[in-house]
Amino acid sequence: MQGLSRLSLRLAIACAAAAVLAACGSTAAVTAQEAAPPSDATRAAALVLRWTIIVTERFERARAFKSDSTDELFDQFMSQGAVQAVRDKAGDDQLRAADAAIDRFAAAAVRAGRRQDDGSVEVVDDSVAAAVKATCPIYPFC
Repeated sequence: MQGLSRLSLRLAIACAAAAVLAACGSTAAVTAQEAAPPSDATRAAALVLRWTIIVTERFERARAFKSDSTDELFDQFMSQGAVQAVRDKAGDDQLRAADAAIDRFAAAAVRAGRRQDDGSVEVVDDSVAAAVKATCPIYPFC
């Protein structure tokens, strides 16, 4: 029985050592990936996420909501701006201006939305078109 215990202990130690070695290899790979600059697509996606947060906050303050199809229009508008900003290698000042621009765009869409009896606002496709008309041209979106 003691032989089985030693074998189990050795097996456990070997498994632990293998796990440690695997983790060290993984860490080196992750460190190498972190050192590489993000791709243009990753930077554009990060901008879309940043602007989505701004739009969401604007909508929450206004008690506004939108359908999936209207949400897609917002995504298209923000994606177009993100791609342009990444292509232009927009600096911090330009990105702060873009943050303000997307907030103005969202506010214009809310103003053009349909007021509901409960005080909320439904932002519809026509609201997005009105927001584009009210805010464009505005860098980097249109």
